[in-house]
Amino acid sequence: MKYSEVPVYEVLEGADELSPFINQAPKQPLAVEIARKVTSKHNQDARIIVVGMQGRGKSWLSLTLGYGIACEIARIQNRKKGNNKKWSDYFNLDNIVVMDERRVKEVLSDVKQYNVYCFDDIGIAWSAREAMSRGNRLLNDVFQVFRTENTVVMMSIISDFLIDKVPRNLVNYQIEMDMSLFDYGWTLPKVFYVVGKPRGHAPHYHYPRTTEGVAVVRFASPTPPEELWEQYDKLRREAAREIRVERMKADEEEEQKKKPAQKPIFSSEEEKYNIVAQLIASGLTQAKACKIVDCDRQAFNVWFKAKKEEERKRKKEEREREKNEKKNKQPVKKFTNEEKYRAVEKMIAMGISQRKACEIVDCDRECFRKWVKEKENNVIGESMLGRAGA
Repeated sequence: MKYSEVPVYEVLEGADELSPFINQAPKQPLAVEIARKVTSKHNQDARIIVVGMQGRGKSWLSLTLGYGIACEIARIQNRKKGNNKKWSDYFNLDNIVVMDERRVKEVLSDVKQYNVYCFDDIGIAWSAREAMSRGNRLLNDVFQVFRTENTVVMMSIISDFLIDKVPRNLVNYQIEMDMSLFDYGWTLPKVFYVVGKPRGHAPHYHYPRTTEGVAVVRFASPTPPEELWEQYDKLRREAAREIRVERMKADEEEEQKKKPAQKPIFSSEEEKYNIVAQLIASGLTQAKACKIVDCDRQAFNVWFKAKKEEERKRKKEEREREKNEKKNKQPVKKFTNEEKYRAVEKMIAMGISQRKACEIVDCDRECFRKWVKEKENNVIGESMLGRAGA
């Protein structure tokens, strides 16, 4: 199979500088082919997707190709009597959309016949991640009826998988950025005819061929007109700035919606732990209560144990205080030693030890023993006197 390279633009000036990339005379520029296709009597249109990484010249190629197609369309239309068309009647700044979903809808709603439209970085406005969104469905419906106005639509994107499936499968030209020679003022893309295979549900990609049947593997694209490039560059910078601001604002609004209700602000950790204790008392688990109040479970456990110990001591002190108060309120009856000793004697008779009984009655044990001894001696003496009297 023979291969060659032909220009994408009508005039290939300075072709010698591209050697060895361009080594054969141009046959038919791509811009001329597309312009003649859409202006033919066969009611045709052209849908082109330009794929390549950032900085490979996608925008450069799109502007150059759009300009070349518009020039050829104007020339074809001017062959008709009474026409005095310019290329800018078919391709101008109003036909260029950069990353802006609103502008995409505006342009698609007012399509003009034979116009060339360029959607740069279309993946942002027509993202595959939002395939089922209302905006994407609307754009897909409009895109499928473009042919009636015989338009040329160019879409540039980093990867064709970033764009919605419908426009991706309806393109009839795919351009891949192959080489960029910016120092020489050229880009060298590969162009493919996209042929749909309904039974296989997958597109086929074919190289264009010259009239001699030579497959064209690479086209040459020079710089676009300086005025057009300057206008585009300004438009792109403004669109990028607006997109950044809009996306950041939308992200902040989304985060605000997702943000949970603001938790109450506590004046101290003590207050926070008290709320957790109340929630636990109401039936919640400790883990759930700590999560609601946003406090550390381990810290709460330490606080809770200290709180329980403090409560226990407080209750003990209250009981002691109540006991003392009750004791102080009761009138203290003064007992004689004789009464104390008799009370101790009764307690001993009931089984209480002498020591314990003396402590209860608050009497001296030695004194009690002496009293017991004296009592016994008195009993003995009385018995002996009774016998003597008898």
